[in-house]
Amino acid sequence: MDKETQQSLQASVANYKKSRNFSKVPSLRERLNSTRGELRNLVDNLNRNNRLNQSFKDVIKPPMIDHCRIAHWRNNILVIAVDSGQWANKLRFEKINLLSKLRINGFPSISTIEIIVQPDDFKAS
Repeated sequence: MDKETQQSLQASVANYKKSRNFSKVPSLRERLNSTRGELRNLVDNLNRNNRLNQSFKDVIKPPMIDHCRIAHWRNNILVIAVDSGQWANKLRFEKINLLSKLRINGFPSISTIEIIVQPDDFKAS
């Protein structure tokens, strides 16, 4: 291709890019990085839950960690599911200590911990 044809082609591409009508719909990246909106709230909640799960695993050591998990966290109440009444009793003895450590690790809004027994959630599939 000669130089004149190449310059003509580059000019055509530049004109096309200038004349394109860009969509006003935000991209997924823009939505995720937005400071507000439902998607931003969802991402914030997922990040918060991931941090809470990691802190929980750091605080609860084996063998107890194999028998309990975070069920949910709503209205500043952390609900922990365990696989048996025996582990629920053991966790109740640790509840105050666990609450204190989680608050220190960045979750000061947790007001209380509730323990529920859900053996079916821990069965191997």
